[in-house]
Amino acid sequence: MFSASRLRPYVIPALTFQVVTFGGAYGTGREVAEFISVQGPVGGLLAWLYIVFFLGVLLALSFNIARRHRAYDYHRFIKRLFGRAASFIEAVLILLFPAILAVNISAASLILLNWFHFSLKIAVPLLLVGAVFLTTLKRCTIEKLIAASFVILLIVLIAYGLLVYAGSLEPIRGTLPAAGVPDLWWLNPSKYVFYNALIIPLLLHSTRDIQTEKEATLSGFLTAFTIMLPAFIMHLSFLSAYPDVLSVEFPVIYLLEKLNRPWLLYLYAAVLLGMIMLTIIGIIYGFNRYTSAWLEEQRGYGITRGEEYAILIGALALGAFFANLDYVKLVSNGYGGIAWIGFSILLVSLLIYGARKIRHGQRVFTVQKARRKGL
Repeated sequence: MFSASRLRPYVIPALTFQVVTFGGAYGTGREVAEFISVQGPVGGLLAWLYIVFFLGVLLALSFNIARRHRAYDYHRFIKRLFGRAASFIEAVLILLFPAILAVNISAASLILLNWFHFSLKIAVPLLLVGAVFLTTLKRCTIEKLIAASFVILLIVLIAYGLLVYAGSLEPIRGTLPAAGVPDLWWLNPSKYVFYNALIIPLLLHSTRDIQTEKEATLSGFLTAFTIMLPAFIMHLSFLSAYPDVLSVEFPVIYLLEKLNRPWLLYLYAAVLLGMIMLTIIGIIYGFNRYTSAWLEEQRGYGITRGEEYAILIGALALGAFFANLDYVKLVSNGYGGIAWIGFSILLVSLLIYGARKIRHGQRVFTVQKARRKGL
């Protein structure tokens, strides 16, 4: 008999990663313009396929490592990968934490300012109140909220895409045949994958239902596709105003304004704001799980509720400080630096050291299984 629990190894990671990564620069379309559409109409499609495959490989490896070693938080996962060097690696990654939050807080503040007319002095406290409220909810409630957010987002994005395509089908068709592909079309997409690789360990708590290697692998690639599905819709829509849309601060909002559908514009802004809140909470929750695991090793018990709130307030305050930087430059330059750090630290480990650990774990499992059978 079919049970909904059989879908959890695939649905929960896919929705969690999609909702958390969508907030901020992704949801505004800035990331898609910066790392995908900048490669051109056809090059952008190649970039999208490249990201889905490459990110799927990293996620599948990460899910398998987390499953085999029960390493569902940042601290245990990094420690499993790097051993004695874990402390140094964690210190470097923690320094990137404010930059990731800054992009999301900056986007949320600008949305509240430009479309809901809240000043920045009010916007940040509102974010804090919203974040504190979300942390009081139970895990099952958060999961339902994430699922509902994804469904609403998909409906809004499909409506947005259909309206853009209906009004600009000929311009979109016209850009594709004459478009070339840059020689280094894979470079920016690689940076985007490297950046997102740093977020993977923060969200591994969503993979606890994965039991087998097959589930981990399929879930990894399904998660990558789910993460990048909105980017596909966005990239095709950007062709209606290509290449001017590449230099716009909020490309999706820019096209929504051109559609002259105020109801859809404000609906998307509200959905995006909610997704940004879930992104902020998801990242901070993952960081709290890391802190709890570290504290448990140091003092015998994990993080307290008061310490969680202290981290929440401190993280938002630090992120708000960095969020005062120019938004487009923050995405372009900040993500570039984060991306190469992600490549040099986490990516190489996942592809080389992580894969070796999986093979070693398989050999150990095979030997143990043979011993149980008396072979």
